[in-house]
Amino acid sequence: KKFVAAKIIRVDADDATVTKDDMYQAFARWCRDHRIAAVPERKVFATSLKNKFAFTEKTVSGIPCWMNVQIK
Repeated sequence: KKFVAAKIIRVDADDATVTKDDMYQAFARWCRDHRIAAVPERKVFATSLKNKFAFTEKTVSGIPCWMNVQIK
């Protein structure tokens, strides 16, 4: 929840996408910077984004992405 509040911007543009890899790498980096020792696995993180924060996913040019978001 703190990561989403601090690092994610919701955008109404359809071209505002972040690859799932980039989002997870940003999350893992944020966890390290904030000394969170137990970084959730990629699948747990993705499930949380979908279920708790209603993030939308889509494959763009064969790459899994999160839609309508940007990383600050």
